[in-house]
Amino acid sequence: MNRKNCVVLITILLTGLFVFTSTAFADSPTVVVNGQPLMLDVAPLVEDNHTLVPLRTIFEALSASVDWDGSTQTVTAATACDQLKLTIGSLTAYKNGSPLALDVPAKIVGNGYTMVPLRFVSEALGASVEWDDATKTAIISSATNSTPST
Repeated sequence: MNRKNCVVLITILLTGLFVFTSTAFADSPTVVVNGQPLMLDVAPLVEDNHTLVPLRTIFEALSASVDWDGSTQTVTAATACDQLKLTIGSLTAYKNGSPLALDVPAKIVGNGYTMVPLRFVSEALGASVEWDDATKTAIISSATNSTPST
């Protein structure tokens, strides 16, 4: 294969990758927390009509610290008031030690991204969630909104 053909092939592959990535994110829901769109490392997933988002991004946006135990595949999020534990694949989460049922479990996708159910996690940490079907946007309002006043 000559140099010109290699350049054309690489250009086609890169263009296809860009279009695929752009399309994947374009079809995905958007997440807004306290009026600010979240920048996600991986596109949200919709599974059984539930939106799953990368755990660290959503927990930190809700002012929660995050701890990951790889040996048990358990994530713990903590705020000043609450502690939330989710285990990959489990339909039971724990808020302050009390069990809560999940409609869909947390899961690991792609290159190790842990995805958690957006509505459950947000509401368990004291936030309210609205869904705008026209724009496919999850709007989260947190009681711990730390937007600086002017």
